[in-house]
Amino acid sequence: MTKRNIIAALLAMSASAFAGAKYNYSVYVGTTLSWGAMGTARASADNYQYIGCTKYANNSYSSVTCTAHDSTGKAMSCYSRTNAEMKDVVSGISDGAYIAFQLDSNDNTKCGMVQVDVSSAHAPPQP
Repeated sequence: MTKRNIIAALLAMSASAFAGAKYNYSVYVGTTLSWGAMGTARASADNYQYIGCTKYANNSYSSVTCTAHDSTGKAMSCYSRTNAEMKDVVSGISDGAYIAFQLDSNDNTKCGMVQVDVSSAHAPPQP
């Protein structure tokens, strides 16, 4: 086998190892951290799972609020009115997003962290 054929075979194997990756993240609500994928929550058999963030603005201020409900009905919510980076991160949410957020360690009504992952590995919500 030539060097070119070996390289081509290795590339083909590595591409197929990652092709079609699918992650199902049911909504998790902990004591300070919540996460989940929007598509997984939407497709769940229960009527409780929900995860999402809302960005709001008027002529006086803007805010971000993130909320999660797990399959048992346990809920968590937090907000941020001052962090421009969190507002930018939330703007990146789309149908197939994975969302994680954590409560601020000094004020458990405020968000200390918001993460959004948009990739082909997360299924979009189904009706």
